[in-house]
Amino acid sequence: MSKRKRNHYVPRFMLNRFASRMCDGKHFIWLLRAGKAACEVSTRDAAVGKYFYGRPETQIEERLGPVETAQSGIIRRIEAGDDPNDYSSEISELVWTLAIRTNALRSSFANSGQQMIDALSESAQSPDAAGAMKAEVSMLAAKEIDRLFPGLSPAQMSQLITQLHVQLEQLDVGEEVRGMLDKASREIDLLDSAQSGQIRGITGILDSPLQPKLFKSLRWTLVEFVEDCLILGDACVFAWDDTEQEPTFPNYSKTARDIYLPLSPRLALVGQVDASMPTLPLETINEASASISCDAVFANRVGNREADYSKLIGRRAVMLRELDARRMARDAWSNLGDS
Repeated sequence: MSKRKRNHYVPRFMLNRFASRMCDGKHFIWLLRAGKAACEVSTRDAAVGKYFYGRPETQIEERLGPVETAQSGIIRRIEAGDDPNDYSSEISELVWTLAIRTNALRSSFANSGQQMIDALSESAQSPDAAGAMKAEVSMLAAKEIDRLFPGLSPAQMSQLITQLHVQLEQLDVGEEVRGMLDKASREIDLLDSAQSGQIRGITGILDSPLQPKLFKSLRWTLVEFVEDCLILGDACVFAWDDTEQEPTFPNYSKTARDIYLPLSPRLALVGQVDASMPTLPLETINEASASISCDAVFANRVGNREADYSKLIGRRAVMLRELDARRMARDAWSNLGDS
């Protein structure tokens, strides 16, 4: 069992492919973060976290080793001229593993959870929410009274429910619920919860390498650019939503169709539903990689253009838009009142 404490959430074989230089057998890469000066670090120290995949008993770090070796080999064969579609199953597994294992995905889950709690809390005191909660409490109370006192006459039941309504009208239900949600927000470690869910997800993939249905309809192309200045985001891979014209996490948007995986400063692996359509230009790929990252992007060089990308980090690193969170909160209260 591996006892390594430091786990790479972006595999080193991917980071090494974007290396700025090598020295004494070590690969170095430029690390760019929003609001911070760019710095060149060893790939050993990039995109790494202490027990990121949990304690050694999860065995994730140990099991990822041979998977990464195989995936790195497939990329080299495609670079050497093999048709990527001959490895469509392996590429799908590569893309899905990269998408699931990153800190960007974990942070996005945690941030989306916080957004949902905030939206529920904010709307808890609205008239619709208060009415829905009172209706739900009244219905549950009626069922409980009927269970505890099956011999009550309809008139007695009606009298009890009427008294309950009077008490509910005097209670600021919205304020009570908002207080509970605010307390939950303070006490629940959403990142810890996201880590547990992510570990289960990665374990599931390693146990049975299934991929989203979208991947089965993709045709893969190795796209080469004239300039060697593609960057790698800490989300590694992104899906492009044609409707919204923005990046998203693979399999988390019904309108996202194409998958982009930067492989090196000059190469990107692109999966398209319609391979006759043009792929995104280099600049858009870099902007998408940066905006869906949660903390950092990695590059083989640093200049004004790379510095500009760092300013975009985190802009789309959420699965839930604020407007969607508010709509879901309203729907939650509405469904509660209709239950």
